[in-house]
Amino acid sequence: MTGIENSTGTIGLRYPGFNDDHTTAYISGVTVRFYHDAGAVTDPDDIDDDGDGFTENRGDCNDQDATIYPGAPEICGDGIDQDCDRRDTACDQDEDDPYDVDNDGDGFAENRGDCNDQDATIYPGAPEICGDGIDQNCDGRDEACSEIDPPDVEPLLPTLYFPLFYSDFVGQTYIGLLNNSGTETLEGELIAFNSKGFSLNELSGTQPFKVILEPLGRLEVSLSEILQGVSSEVAYVKFVGTINSGLGYC
Repeated sequence: MTGIENSTGTIGLRYPGFNDDHTTAYISGVTVRFYHDAGAVTDPDDIDDDGDGFTENRGDCNDQDATIYPGAPEICGDGIDQDCDRRDTACDQDEDDPYDVDNDGDGFAENRGDCNDQDATIYPGAPEICGDGIDQNCDGRDEACSEIDPPDVEPLLPTLYFPLFYSDFVGQTYIGLLNNSGTETLEGELIAFNSKGFSLNELSGTQPFKVILEPLGRLEVSLSEILQGVSSEVAYVKFVGTINSGLGYC
């Protein structure tokens, strides 16, 4: 040996007669590098650390893995750039066919169903935005936004009441009915009941009093009209509607 030079973490020994730029040996856990008499210590990026025949200065993009070097066999779709061309090759991709190239980097080429290979938000199975006129998930249509169902609104119950003033037949008992809805017509029947809960109309064989009230309409009717002239003791009157029902007591 003709000399010793120190470098960070290693001991460099120049040894004449070596044809290679260097040879690395391990002695008792110490890394020793032998150099020929060409002169200075070699640039670390000129050292082939993984023994694949390429250094970092010669294009090895991972000099700790001997399966990765320029021109190495590429494994498609594994997320690793084995051949150091700065990308992982997609599987089933023919680079000579432009429709097999994923231009927007969303993982799908046109031959794999990408309906817009210039927009990375558009590909088969992408999240769809309804009603924007764009087919994000490439199913051939834009998804329509569903109509929002109107909130459930409790219907306004009709009101049964006793009028304060009678227009005629003074002395008779009147029942008032008010349609509280401003949009729905109120349809149904006024039925009188006795104290045992039986319909007086059914007991007398008469028809209930028919009611049709426009929105916010009002009706005042005597008990004799409801009973159709039948004399009987009335406990209460009930309005039975096609939608809403109400009670009034007399």
